[in-house]
Amino acid sequence: PPAARATAERLTQRITEREQSRRTQASGYLEAVLGRDSNVNYATQTGTLYVPLFGGTFDLAAANMKRGDRYGTLAVGGRASVPMDEFTWLANGEVRQRENDLQRDYDYLSADGRVGVQYESGANQLRAYLGHNRYDLGHSAYRVVSASTLEWSHRRDARTEASVFGQHSRIRYLQTDARAASSNLTMLGVGIAHEAAPGLVWLASAFNGDETATDGRLDGDRRLLGGRIGAQLGVGEWTGYATFAVQRSHYERNNPLFLATRNDLQHDFIAGVVWQFADRWSLRPQVTYTTNRSPVA
Repeated sequence: PPAARATAERLTQRITEREQSRRTQASGYLEAVLGRDSNVNYATQTGTLYVPLFGGTFDLAAANMKRGDRYGTLAVGGRASVPMDEFTWLANGEVRQRENDLQRDYDYLSADGRVGVQYESGANQLRAYLGHNRYDLGHSAYRVVSASTLEWSHRRDARTEASVFGQHSRIRYLQTDARAASSNLTMLGVGIAHEAAPGLVWLASAFNGDETATDGRLDGDRRLLGGRIGAQLGVGEWTGYATFAVQRSHYERNNPLFLATRNDLQHDFIAGVVWQFADRWSLRPQVTYTTNRSPVA
């Protein structure tokens, strides 16, 4: 989930950047991406589907099978922090547009915004955020997410930092055929980052969540559990990184179409290298591999 990933990224960033001077700061970025996605429509790779309720196997239409495509992405974002005594006010946002070469129904536009406040005392830091995301799919409004996050972090020493976070999200799908997937999700998690040597940072996190279906999802409520491990190594103008994550989801109800209780297992692997070839410019080749196994299509 994004909350767990964002927490791990913030831990790594803080331990590598060390203490920031207490002054008003603002920064922005522009990102351009060219890539290929082997499953742009998030579909099954098999051409047939067995439905126990009807006692038969059905051939899937080509539109419902996995399809690959080339894509281009453009993103612009920024962040700002304004310190006031022991508190620091925070804001960040990003707009990301992805266009596929052929599968234009799966183009997307994502707009994120967050505001929050940070309180710091000695080795402890407390952050509270409110965030909102709008996601358009195929050039139509598809989903909105509103979230509140509370995170406490503790700097054990100059090289080690741990955190605990909680997040509640209100997830609403806007299109009629997807509305049943709407839910409320509450998550709790822990994370740790450690600088094992100059330039070498490793991290680990774990999370647990409860999701309540709000619009009649056939599989009912969901409970999820997962974790992430990763490492980052910086040498000169080069920084390499890799993360591996696993998430298991257990749904409450027996699916009436497939006569099975849905239990999903998802794995994510990300690896890449950042080359800082000039001041304020970088190039990042990256590979992402995701698998999701489920008894329900």
